[in-house]
Amino acid sequence: MRLPAIMLFLATACVSTQPAPPAPSPSPAPAPAPAETRPVRSGSVPILSNGLSCDAPVAINTSDEREGIAKEKAWIEENYPGAKMVSRSPIRCNDKAADRIDLETANGQKRSIFFDSSKWAGK
Repeated sequence: MRLPAIMLFLATACVSTQPAPPAPSPSPAPAPAPAETRPVRSGSVPILSNGLSCDAPVAINTSDEREGIAKEKAWIEENYPGAKMVSRSPIRCNDKAADRIDLETANGQKRSIFFDSSKWAGK
């Protein structure tokens, strides 16, 4: 009879009277990587990046040159936030008028972005 009483005493003595520590607060989800640092490949299938080559220029649909340049700047601001324009050059891509804009991205990378300007520039 003494053994069950001793075991009951020991079991009660081992119970903690302190409250459980608070659960750690969940950490916020990481922000997506900026466009200039996102991978251009998914597994082994290349993802074609719009504007990164003369073969895939960003299409700007306007016949007005000022509006076209404003749309180019807006596209850059949306896709490369914080980037600085280094130079802008009119060129020919696949026998069409195009603009090549050289950027320095927010994290210091150099990029050239190609825009199809054939609708407002000389064909």
